[in-house]
Amino acid sequence: MNNASGLFIRNIYSGHHDRISVTTVFNRISQAAEKRSGLHDSIYVSLLITGLREYIDSLNEKDAETLTLYAEYRGIHTDDEHYFQAREAENKYREALSCDRI
Repeated sequence: MNNASGLFIRNIYSGHHDRISVTTVFNRISQAAEKRSGLHDSIYVSLLITGLREYIDSLNEKDAETLTLYAEYRGIHTDDEHYFQAREAENKYREALSCDRI
């Protein structure tokens, strides 16, 4: 992954079969997760994995593998086990936040 900037995948938001840098896709999903997480790590990770999985689901097998491997290179695993762990951590954190507000 040393030359990740040279890896391109399908831009799922383009109707013209455009390609987009895997780094750009990861960074955009990460930025969206940051904005929605309120700087809470467990919420951020859950939103990031969810966003990546949604994007991956829209790709062909080769592009999906490219984005998955890039995410792993960045320390984020999108498999079911990590997804469910992240969702559980997010839910527990949100529950704790709710209890603190009462």
